[in-house]
Amino acid sequence: MAGGSPAPSEDAGRGFLAHLDEFGDRLWRSLDRLHDDYCKFAKQHPDKLPLVELIEVVEIKGRTTSYAPTFGIIDWVDPDEVLQRPTEDQDEDFDFGSGSASGQPGKAKVAARADMNDEVAF
Repeated sequence: MAGGSPAPSEDAGRGFLAHLDEFGDRLWRSLDRLHDDYCKFAKQHPDKLPLVELIEVVEIKGRTTSYAPTFGIIDWVDPDEVLQRPTEDQDEDFDFGSGSASGQPGKAKVAARADMNDEVAF
């Protein structure tokens, strides 16, 4: 790369992907436990949403250092307490008439394929 940072080696790319895969696996297991807790307690809290907190992040040392998050349900709240439509001054791009950010009912904004051409250095 002329004038820029050197490209990472293949080993660095594989190491990064392995680390990302390991973290993703730990994150997935943590979210799976959170889902189990939700299923276990949701019937006791009808019409409520769980208020979730990141309780801790445990450092795990092995060939590389990885982290395992732990989430917990700390309360159950009314949906109106947490799901509020933004005011116009909070989000000027929101089209209140249509009920969606794209201005098109039921359709999210989608980037055109040509807009997604960022290079990833692996």
